[in-house]
Order: sequence, then structure tokens, then C-alpha cells
Amino acid sequence: EKIKSILESLDVLWSKKSSVIILSLICALLLFFVVDKKIVVLSESNAEVLYGQKVKALYNEEEYIVEGLPEKVDITLIGKRWDIYLAKQYPSKEVTVDLKYLKPGTHKVKLKYEQVLKGVNYRIDPSEVTVTILNKVSDKRAVTSEIINKDKFNSQLFVSEVKLSKDSVIIKGSNATLEKVSTVKALIDARKLSSSKEGVINYNDVKLVAYDSDGKAINVEIVSSKITATVKLEALSKTVPIRILTTGNLSTKAIKSIVQSDSEVKVYGSSEALSQLNYLPVEIDVTGLDSNKKYTVNLQKPKGITDISIKTITVDITVDELATKTIDDITINYKNLSDDLVVQGANNESRTVSVEVRGTKENVEKIDKATIQAYVDLSGKTVGVHELDVFVTGDDPKLTYASKIKKIKVNIYKKDS
Repeated sequence: EKIKSILESLDVLWSKKSSVIILSLICALLLFFVVDKKIVVLSESNAEVLYGQKVKALYNEEEYIVEGLPEKVDITLIGKRWDIYLAKQYPSKEVTVDLKYLKPGTHKVKLKYEQVLKGVNYRIDPSEVTVTILNKVSDKRAVTSEIINKDKFNSQLFVSEVKLSKDSVIIKGSNATLEKVSTVKALIDARKLSSSKEGVINYNDVKLVAYDSDGKAINVEIVSSKITATVKLEALSKTVPIRILTTGNLSTKAIKSIVQSDSEVKVYGSSEALSQLNYLPVEIDVTGLDSNKKYTVNLQKPKGITDISIKTITVDITVDELATKTIDDITINYKNLSDDLVVQGANNESRTVSVEVRGTKENVEKIDKATIQAYVDLSGKTVGVHELDVFVTGDDPKLTYASKIKKIKVNIYKKDS
């Protein structure tokens, strides 16, 4: 009933001509104020910045090189909001600098931007730059290949050979720039090889990059900038034993036995790396060990090895009471002596040593003298008398070895020609 009463009152109000005139006047005034406000806002002066606008130099690119020209500049648009809005709707124009009539040398030049709307002012930052125009020269450089992103490569494959369609290319630039170029490399992305299988793969459009002697890329023109490459992939592998090597000294015990979960591992890599690898060493630090212990060891890839079939092994080490034994007359060997030198011990005590072997009684008693090696390291040593440390190693990782004599004297002579 209340709603009905309100509606009846409104019907009476709308039926009067004066009420409609008053309401229309109110609506017209509101519309006027809204439109007027928009016009005022759009007619106000404003500024907006267009960042990173490309700069294009107009010159003979076959004959000259231009240095000192920025790649991008910022442009400030100044004008009414509406005009700026319209200007931004047009496709972005390039900032240009006209160098067509300038000769080699240093010049101060102005950058220009084509105005789309006359009602908008454009300010370029920087608007004026100093450029150097140089004669373009060319030279020939050898091309070498390089595999990049090797961590993305199939680790069980090895790139055994890369053949390029060209062994040299022409590089162009200023004299000073070309003098810095040490090498040009064809970059072969290993990510493109990651899913490949053993065999020969052809790649088109291999990217070429020029580098200086420090390995820094140099911006020069390379003709052509891309070449083709033939890559040979091989799956080279070899199975080698896993050798446990112990480091450090036990406290009061000795190692009785070493049992490892795996005795062999399959390794992948280059033929050179595989030929030099006879076993995979695994070092375990047993410092202070006085009771049985199980070790979990992550296997490490030696240099030149790309993958290994086993990543982790377990090693069980048991200990027992310590016993010692002395092995006499171990011949001292000389390592890393220069080819043009000869060496001999300064006295009889410098030719052999006695070695103390420490381990469990069972292991010490069955020690084979032939498995013990004593040596001195002659790396970097020249003619004269030298006092050097004696090192002792053995084949059994359950034992420790120590020379009774810690240092010896040796004479080094020039080899007779």
C-alpha cells in the first residue's frame, strides 16, 4: 500500500508540465558540467615520455663505419592531453640522423623525429651527439668451432668431429676494430644436440661471433654471418674398476676390510680421456675412525669424462686392533725430472728406505713388498743438491705407509749431450 501511494504521488508529479521542465533543466546542467570538466582536462598542457626509441643513421653502409651513435633515445611529447593521446595512436616513427654528406672524421650532428601532429612538440634526449665516421676496411680471419651450453648436452654422447662449410670468412669494420679481432668462432648450440643420437648431424645457419684475445665479443660485420656445420656424435664408453683410496689416520685402530657395493663403473667421454683412465678413484677420509662404519659416496667425473653409469656407491669399512711391520730396502724412485737432467742419491741412505706399515695383524702379515713404492718429487728442481721429502704409497687401501727417513739429499746434473 505504501509503494502504491508513492507511485500515485509520482504520477501526479510527472503529469505537471512545470515538474518536467525543472527536471530537464537539472539534467542539462549536470551534463554541461560533466562535458565542460572533460574539455578542461583534455585541453590542459601535459608531457609524456616515449622511452627507448630506435635511432637510424642514414649513410653509405658499404663504405663507412659510424661510431658514437646511441642505439636508442627518449622522446618527450609536450602538448594538450588530447593531442598527446592522438599522437600515441600513430605508429612509432624512427629517430633519424642524416650523415649522407659527411666525410670521415668527427662530427656533431642533430637527431630528428618526424612530427605526426603539429599541436605536439617533441624533444629528443639526447638531441645532439658526436659521432665518428671511419672508412670501412675488410680482412680475412680463420673460423673455429665451439660448442656452447654443454650442460644441456646428452652426457653419454661426445662430439668427436665438427666440419664447417668455410674455414675462413671476411670481417669488415674500422682498422682499429679489426686489429682487436683475435678469432671468429662458429657457435654450435648443444641444446640442439641434446635429443640427438649417435651419428652425423647437419646444421644450417650456425652463428658466427668475433672475439678479442680476452674472449670478449667484438661488433664487426662478418660475411657471411652464418655458415653450415656437420657434427659427428659418438657414444664412446669404457668399463673401469672403482678403486677405494683412504686418507687420514685412524686413532687407535686399523682397517680390517673394505667392502664396496659396486666394483666397476661405465664411463663416457672422448677417446683421449678414456684411454688415460685406468680406474675411477674414490677417496674416503678415515681420520679418527675407531669403529665399523658405512659410507655413502658420490662418484666424481674425472676430467674429460662426460657421464658415469653409477652416481653413488656405499662402502663398508670394518676395523680391528692395530699392528705394525717394518719393510726394509724399498728403492726410492724419482718423479717429474726434466728430460735434460739426471739425478742420483747423495749417499747410500738416499737410495733406499725402510717403510713402516700399519694395519691389522692379518693384513700386515700378508703385505707384499712389491706393492710399496717410495719416491721423491723433482718438479721444478734444477742442477744442484736438494733435500727433499720422501713419499710412500701402497696398493692396499686398508694399510698406511710411512718412511722411516723423512728427507733425503739428491744431486741433479746436466745430461751429457
